[in-house]
Amino acid sequence: MGKKTKSKPQNKLPTTSTILRIANSLTTLKNLHIAPDHFHAPPHVIRFYDSPHASSATFLPAALALFEENMEALYETSSFGYDRQEKLEELGDQKHARFIVVEQEQEEQTEQTEQEKEKEQNRQDQTDLIAFSHFRFCPDDDDKPTNKQQPVVYCYELQVGLKHQGKKLGKMLMHMLEEIAKGAGCGKVMLTVFKSNVNALGFYRRLGYKEDESDPSNFGEESDYFILSLVV
Repeated sequence: MGKKTKSKPQNKLPTTSTILRIANSLTTLKNLHIAPDHFHAPPHVIRFYDSPHASSATFLPAALALFEENMEALYETSSFGYDRQEKLEELGDQKHARFIVVEQEQEEQTEQTEQEKEKEQNRQDQTDLIAFSHFRFCPDDDDKPTNKQQPVVYCYELQVGLKHQGKKLGKMLMHMLEEIAKGAGCGKVMLTVFKSNVNALGFYRRLGYKEDESDPSNFGEESDYFILSLVV
């Protein structure tokens, strides 16, 4: 019998569940391999919230108001319909919801009277929300067998206030999500967009997003939305 040699140990790749578990434990932009200064766009400030409750109590109502300003009419005429409570619960999912938020940068003040301090506190209690992305780390397709699923960043919402649109804030937020996906070991960014939302659809296509393999059209199904993705 010839000499036997031990086979070299194989380096196992991390599983989807491991990647998602680690990603969901990250709590800062630095942890997510994002340099916030690179994306800083005065007079705006960018923040990461690892929970919808990590900011002030006004964040969720402000986020819902911004969503409804942009999307309520589209939802009401879609196959989904619009359920305000359901959307609020989706945004407020403390376990899974993550947010990149663009807020109006507050001007620094030096000496203040008590009255000025009170006014400043009242002003800070009101979220100056300009734009936000609600995203989650999750498997690419729940219908796949577990061993076939891939970790992705799924963009649930990308909302920019009407008077702040056209300032490349949406593009910046999407690029941040793409960098987050790379840093977290997720292979792509995914999203759902209504076919009737032609402006958003054109925006995503210009960024390189295409129909994902899980898009209903690939299964001969009729739908009023696309599932798009970008490999990162």
